[in-house]
Amino acid sequence: MLTEAAGIDGEHPGRRDAFDQFPFPALLIGADGGVRHANDAAIALAERIEGGLDALLPLQHAAYMEEARRTPGTAVAACTRAYDTDTVLQWSYRAVDDHLTMFAADISGLSRFADSLAASHDRLLRSETLLRGFIEHVPLAVAMFDREMRYLLASRKWREDFDFLPADLEGRSHYQLVAPTDAARARHARALAGEPTPPVEITYTRPDTGATEWLRTQALPWRRDDGEIGGVLVFAEIITARKLADDARERRQAAQREQQKLEALGTLAAGIAHEIGSPIQYVSNNLAFLEGAAADLIALIGAYRAAIEGAALSDNARRSVAEAEASVDLPFLRRECADAAAQARAGVETVSRIVAAIKTFATPGGPDAGPADVNALVRDTVLLSRARWKPHATLDTDLDPTLPLVLAHADQLGQALLNIVVNAAQAIADAERPGRIGIRTRDRGSHVEIVVEDNGVGIPEARIGRIFEPFYTTRAPGGGSGQGLAIAHAIVTRAHGGEIACESRPGEYTRFTVSLPYRSPDRPEAAP
Repeated sequence: MLTEAAGIDGEHPGRRDAFDQFPFPALLIGADGGVRHANDAAIALAERIEGGLDALLPLQHAAYMEEARRTPGTAVAACTRAYDTDTVLQWSYRAVDDHLTMFAADISGLSRFADSLAASHDRLLRSETLLRGFIEHVPLAVAMFDREMRYLLASRKWREDFDFLPADLEGRSHYQLVAPTDAARARHARALAGEPTPPVEITYTRPDTGATEWLRTQALPWRRDDGEIGGVLVFAEIITARKLADDARERRQAAQREQQKLEALGTLAAGIAHEIGSPIQYVSNNLAFLEGAAADLIALIGAYRAAIEGAALSDNARRSVAEAEASVDLPFLRRECADAAAQARAGVETVSRIVAAIKTFATPGGPDAGPADVNALVRDTVLLSRARWKPHATLDTDLDPTLPLVLAHADQLGQALLNIVVNAAQAIADAERPGRIGIRTRDRGSHVEIVVEDNGVGIPEARIGRIFEPFYTTRAPGGGSGQGLAIAHAIVTRAHGGEIACESRPGEYTRFTVSLPYRSPDRPEAAP
């Protein structure tokens, strides 16, 4: 390796000193592309890796050289390269006369970079052009301030990220350009007191667009050669995209946890419904028997009484029979026994229908659609959601009896209808007045139409376009997860190729219309 670098050593010894004392790897490249000189940081890095100094060069070294030569005097950002687990460098090229310089920015840790930069500030100030060139082109949003928070230097990325022109910053206080929060002032004050502050994530409103951005920022003190604190170095990184991605991932994970919980509850409910089914059937059968037996016994008692009336019985016998009938209130028993048995059997049949509906909703369907009775799904939905709408509203159904079966995933379609009806019940509850829910089905020739209408609070026109977005809710915080209508929309449109639409007039009504195309065993599709 040549140690005497033309253009730096000899003719410009001061620049050679600044080059050698630069805290990050720096290389002087000759016209042939070979390394002519390396500073101590570059030599130390080369000694830790295989291949020596040539191994420091990027893979597209020749291409970067050509690009730098096309724009002499301007730094060209090249590439980011990791050399080991502790060292990640961002190289930039700059053409000067007949040679090129390569400077690296260590982006493996902001704190290490800041400490090195601040510690060497006064030393590099002897070559202010070099320092300004480095700060200008470093691939980080970094700004150096004096003790009054006036700008000394700011990188190009800082100006680009925060929409500043160079003239905006010269001699200006940061606080004149950006209205700082109390927390920001406190971080700067801590740095001026010599206390490095940890990185924090904050929001920032862009003055050019008004958009809110997420920033990761850190304030660190820098010191002069005499050890006194000269000011503050502030690093900032826009992390909006990462925050949005993290937020989306957290929402997906929450949705997955909720889905897993619902699947577990569904499995449990299906098991309970199965276990309840058999005893309920025994009770129903026995009640039917008791109902018939009660009728037979009452008829038999009637026959006995008729026989007694015509029989020659002693006064004592007749008195005993009369007393026995009075003690059990025979007229009441004859009048009520049959009705009580019939009412009990009707109640058990209602329980049986609820159990059957739970099994339908809780049991996952197969991968293929099957014939489904939309009217039956509506009736099951009304039954299962009764506890949600009954305290707040009446519910009426108008079901088309001629509706044919459609090919559908019954469990999924039932879930979609349940979500829509529960949403209607919530809207009426929010209105804090008695309400009504209406559900009707119609055969529209090419499709089945299901309409669910309520007279709850309604949905503002500005929000109606977003109600099917995941996690979007028009209710107050904590009032809803924002998933019910999104799930219903996905089931109708993706799983069944249908459509779901909503129209609303706040304070009057909200109407959801579900259209399911016919893929019916009762109605073959027309040939294309």
